[in-house]
Amino acid sequence: MAAAGSSIKPVWKSVKTMPTKRVYSSPVGCDGQVYVVGGCDSSGIPLDCFESYHPGRDRWYRLANMPTKRASPCVQQVGGKVVAMGGVSVTQQPLNVVEVYDPAEKEWSMQDVMKDHLMGMSGVVRGTFSCCIIVI
Repeated sequence: MAAAGSSIKPVWKSVKTMPTKRVYSSPVGCDGQVYVVGGCDSSGIPLDCFESYHPGRDRWYRLANMPTKRASPCVQQVGGKVVAMGGVSVTQQPLNVVEVYDPAEKEWSMQDVMKDHLMGMSGVVRGTFSCCIIVI
């Protein structure tokens, strides 16, 4: 948050277009890159695509697909890894799936599922713990 009396002046810049057109994707910053997770195609079908944008190179990279197709997952950066939780499945139902992408290994791993099937979440990371906040 800005100090009292100061103002935030965003600078907008156009960058290269993402390789996969989609809506309801979730971005997260990790290790100087922007990762974009999942989303829906033009027919509203959830996707398993995963891409990163490197600002210094103004270049997008297509990465290993997620194991689960999903739209609007809660995505956080924890310990240099990308964590995707919940979201909407191809059957339009909430998911309880948690998957972690390790940029060093360039692969996804399945984690223990969440207790509840959740969508419409936001997350907060405190230390190495990620907490989901349910938005209804």
